[in-house]
Amino acid sequence: MKKYSLVFFIFFFVTGRDLHAQQKLTVYSNATENDTIAETISILHAQLNRSSAINLNKLREDQFGGRGILLSANPARWKAYAGSLLWAGPEGVTIKANRNYVVIIGNSQMAVQHGMFLYLEKLGYRFYFPNPDWYIVPKQLDLYNPFSYTGRPSFDQRRIWYGYGTVGSKTADSNYRFWFKANRLGGSMNAVIGHSYDDIVSRNKETFKEHPEWLYPQPAKGTLPDNPKFDLANPALVQFIIADVLKRLEQAKLKGAPLSMVTLAPSDGIGTCNTPACRELGSVTDRVYSLINRVAKEVRQKYPFTWVSGMSYSEYAAPPTKKLEYNTFVSIATAFNNSKYSTDQLISEWSKKAGKVGIYDYLGLYVWDFDLPGQGAATHVDKVAASIRKYYRLGARGYDAESTPGSISKGLGHYIISHLLWDVNVDITATKKEFFRS
Repeated sequence: MKKYSLVFFIFFFVTGRDLHAQQKLTVYSNATENDTIAETISILHAQLNRSSAINLNKLREDQFGGRGILLSANPARWKAYAGSLLWAGPEGVTIKANRNYVVIIGNSQMAVQHGMFLYLEKLGYRFYFPNPDWYIVPKQLDLYNPFSYTGRPSFDQRRIWYGYGTVGSKTADSNYRFWFKANRLGGSMNAVIGHSYDDIVSRNKETFKEHPEWLYPQPAKGTLPDNPKFDLANPALVQFIIADVLKRLEQAKLKGAPLSMVTLAPSDGIGTCNTPACRELGSVTDRVYSLINRVAKEVRQKYPFTWVSGMSYSEYAAPPTKKLEYNTFVSIATAFNNSKYSTDQLISEWSKKAGKVGIYDYLGLYVWDFDLPGQGAATHVDKVAASIRKYYRLGARGYDAESTPGSISKGLGHYIISHLLWDVNVDITATKKEFFRS
């Protein structure tokens, strides 16, 4: 008997948990099966259970009476707690906590999930790198620690992604997706940025084989080039692209997953059409954006909240001579800039032409830095932080960055940058000190 008592004592001492003690917690929401709030409750329960055994009870919003945790994406119903969140946009969230309740109210289900992770951070949780070994779990929970927060992210689009993926690792992919949510990346724009011509041709191979005149330079009929470029002055091509984009938007809507953005950036590399008709469209950038602008105008008629994106990159880095539709989004690459303008100047000049601008950054590319310690922009976090704050002051409201999975060399940089994208005024010195103390 003494032997078993000793084993139990050692287990309790090491884990800090009383197996027989459970905290009762009631969560109030209008979650439905598989929606974001249902996922949020599941994550909340799982994370709290890592610190203390939680007996979770789930009830409807209308049963909330001032005790427990309320998660709601209906701020109009809870003005007594949320006030007005209209100014804060789709990701605006407010948190009110006292000794009886924690109220998390957002302008969207995504905002509620952001609020839940802000609440976990207040409790002491940290999700530094995309692996549970790098999470910080508090030893004791004070579920009703009084505090309040109301805010929205600095950047509407926030993404750090692995340019070469994780080599097909399901575990690494899953860890990354959780880390992405935990550090409030993503964003209401749900921006889609990148080269698109390859994808358009791939989805419509037979049509393009029948219309070699839509491509530049024109291939033999029945063949397709490896890196397709469009004859942007061909009116039939323009009408086909408009129809193709509208078809994609309609299909996504019918599936219940509407697209908030589509990209029409050219395939990678130089090679914009240069026929007499194309030259009449204007500069190289004018040619590229003539298609983007036409599609954006048509999309706006049926989908007024959908953006059409392009890039400031390579030979079309310079701004166009004409003003673009207000539902155009332009991502300005911080490298591969063939124009006479600096990145700062490009932000200023493109802001005069496009509906909204963002940054396409390079925190690490394996072909550049081989993921070595001290190499890659993400390892120089103070310098990157200064740049991000400057981009924000200049008017950029999107940030999308390629990087590599090397957490030892870049992980702290990724973590700090993700928090800067939520709040450009975050104290990164304090964040670094906390990390090294942890």
